[in-house]
Amino acid sequence: METNMMRQIQEMQRRAEELQKQLASMEVEGVAGGGLVGVIVNGLGDIQKVRIDASLMKPEEQHVVEDLVAAAYADGKKKLESQRFQDAGFLGNLMSAAVFESGRNLRKIGKPLDRAEWRMTPSTVNAYYNASLNEMVFPAGILQPPMYAREATDAVNFGAIGMVIGHELTHGFDDRGRLFDADGNLTDWWSPEAGKAFVERAACVKSQFDGYLVQALPLDGALTLSENVADLGGLKIAFAAMQAWAKEHPDRVVRDARFTSEQQFFLGAAQSWCRNVRVAEALRRVAVDPHSPARFRINGPFSNMPQLQAAFGCSAGAPMVRQTRCEVW
Repeated sequence: METNMMRQIQEMQRRAEELQKQLASMEVEGVAGGGLVGVIVNGLGDIQKVRIDASLMKPEEQHVVEDLVAAAYADGKKKLESQRFQDAGFLGNLMSAAVFESGRNLRKIGKPLDRAEWRMTPSTVNAYYNASLNEMVFPAGILQPPMYAREATDAVNFGAIGMVIGHELTHGFDDRGRLFDADGNLTDWWSPEAGKAFVERAACVKSQFDGYLVQALPLDGALTLSENVADLGGLKIAFAAMQAWAKEHPDRVVRDARFTSEQQFFLGAAQSWCRNVRVAEALRRVAVDPHSPARFRINGPFSNMPQLQAAFGCSAGAPMVRQTRCEVW
């Protein structure tokens, strides 16, 4: 059984490597060194470091990080050699893996920070901000529809993947990220005045999400505050980045489409968060998930943006136009 399990793991690794090769052959415009990512990152200042997996870079750019990728892969493989899978079924192996991972994390105590560690696999459809390293990480898996599509217009991509990038960047300046400096050290580097203003502005977001319901169960605005602030900030950054990009590249603006670029931006963002979740699971997440339900991750920040009101010509008092808008950044 252990041999079969190892074969399955090796097959998963092979498929992941194949996915990386396929993505590497795709000329994802602007992912490295500027373009889409660069414009969005510059929208909120100079974040110290942005790490993007080598598989997302153009072929001529991959040599810069090939040695790092090879070293990280070899190091990760070495760390996993002591993990053993037994004929204990899925649950038993899952628990064994959890114990192994807990032990690995505990062994980090008192040792230098591993700045080469990746917290997600390349095939993971997700992204994260790591305050300890002051870095944003976007695995290869998220650069596919509906988050990103080569066939989509720039406006749609700015709304979808742009919101994600802006979201992770904003985490460096939310109620948790503000407690880490540019080198990832735990220190509150804000002035007392800035901290006070942030708390006051963030309170508006908390109050807004406290008012949303899932099957009569209210959301916890405090639990979801960091993510909600990041969603709002991410959308604003992505929208500003789209405008800057369109100004610099007027030839790429699609002018004969059914929807304007501004409308495409919001439609792209909304479509990327379409979800179908069972009621029981939705209720469970309300109690434990620091992320708001997908519906409110769109309706919440959208209703705070005058750009949406202008794009669709919404009148004052419309459902998607809040009378008291929340604005943190």
